[in-house]
Amino acid sequence: MTAALRSPVQALCRHDDSAWVKTEVAGLEVQEVAHEGSRLIVVRQRIAERPHGGGKRLLEVPGYKFQALRTNLPASTDALAVWRRYNGRADIENRIKELGTQFGLKGLCCRSFWATEAACHLAICAYNLCVGLQRRLGSTSRAELVNLRWRLFSCAAVFSHAQGRATLKLAVATQRARSWWLALLQRFTQPDHLCDAVDGLHARSPRHRVVSPTSTA
Repeated sequence: MTAALRSPVQALCRHDDSAWVKTEVAGLEVQEVAHEGSRLIVVRQRIAERPHGGGKRLLEVPGYKFQALRTNLPASTDALAVWRRYNGRADIENRIKELGTQFGLKGLCCRSFWATEAACHLAICAYNLCVGLQRRLGSTSRAELVNLRWRLFSCAAVFSHAQGRATLKLAVATQRARSWWLALLQRFTQPDHLCDAVDGLHARSPRHRVVSPTSTA
């Protein structure tokens, strides 16, 4: 798991070059210490060589980004392997956080264990439906529920049969928003939209990640 870059960890970040161990990844160095019964691994990445590397900058140490990881993996798993393992599942932590803050996962504790499990699965299902919807809309970047609610779900509308014709009137003010809604509705009128929406729930994408119940374990 990640460790906050508080003062004790920042002190490690300020160590001189002799305290850092170079790795096979260019521009990435590590140091490791024992901390509260576990291994604390501090990673620094040289921005000039790894401009897109993750981590935080410190004003006192320009030119680098830093990360701290705490693990109970044995010493046979070296620091670089721990870093790579964390990167492979780092986005899952963001999805778990999103499920807790926006889909109510933190407040779904019921008296019965099985009721709690059913509520959690329902929240995950709602998340996956939102992901499938975004795929169907052709979105190139993932939007969280709060953004979908503001942009899509909260749009006022009236459905009527004016002159015998089904009509949907949307309260959309700007021309840009109208163009977005027209493109959206055209996609949903395509005959294969239901099949694509279902298939999208099973697809994998780095921008739109479907969460399975086991992902929250």
